[in-house]
Amino acid sequence: MKCLVIINPVSGRKKGLKIFDRLKGLLKEVGWQAEVNVSMRRGFIMDKARAAELLDFEGVIIVGGDGSLNEFVNGMLSRSDGFRIPIGLIPAGTGNSLLHDLEQLDPAKAIKSILKKKIRNIDLMKVECRDELFYAFNVVGWGLPSTINQISERWKFLGGQRYNVASLQEIIRNPSWPFSLKFGTTELSGDTSFFLACNTIHTGNGMKIAPRARLDDGLLDIVLLKGASRMQLIGLFSKIFNGTHLESSLVEYHQVQKLAVEDDNESTLIIDGQILGNTPFSIEIVKQELQILN
Repeated sequence: MKCLVIINPVSGRKKGLKIFDRLKGLLKEVGWQAEVNVSMRRGFIMDKARAAELLDFEGVIIVGGDGSLNEFVNGMLSRSDGFRIPIGLIPAGTGNSLLHDLEQLDPAKAIKSILKKKIRNIDLMKVECRDELFYAFNVVGWGLPSTINQISERWKFLGGQRYNVASLQEIIRNPSWPFSLKFGTTELSGDTSFFLACNTIHTGNGMKIAPRARLDDGLLDIVLLKGASRMQLIGLFSKIFNGTHLESSLVEYHQVQKLAVEDDNESTLIIDGQILGNTPFSIEIVKQELQILN
């Protein structure tokens, strides 16, 4: 099998090159031919996904995090020829949310699973923001999830704990945003501090934010938090890691196929850990659109 390997050397704690160096012998053992590329700039991974040369490969292995995979997916889905290719992910990021769900957080375990060449089709979220279009496999966040991620990007030296530290900082500040959310025949409005549309169970540093989510069920899992005090937020924060935050009356949880959010302030979104897009926005599930080697 001929595969394209893309390494993001700055994902997580910048261990991508070392991780692949330890594992590359396994590819040779099973006769896989690998063309290795190291991403040295923003947009490199997306360019590789759009390149004509992608047609020469049977699979792609990305050594990086959720953001690296998101970049490749969006590049691939913007191809004019509609070409799709199975993708394997080796964890080298900070959150690795998708691999949390797949129980593949160990790089050696992840590559051994990839080498079995079994393909799993998972859903994607199609996100439209005015004149911009994005695809997501993990999460679309607004409000606290977005501001927490923006702060955590400045504290990468803290590793996975940067999400927790940034969360506590924003909990103390306790901002809120006016919103209008529509799905099906339901319309919700008011002020919210926390909105997430999830395709995976996990986000951030192992937070079990959407415990009912499934990668291939054709549903978006909405997690919405309204009108919480600082002390209530602190109490909920510890419960996010085991999913018991859903027991709180402050948390609304819905499973839908599409939704729309109105907001006049053009607040920033977080899409698969990347700062992308603004409100207002809409999301629609695209069932089993992405092929994962797992």
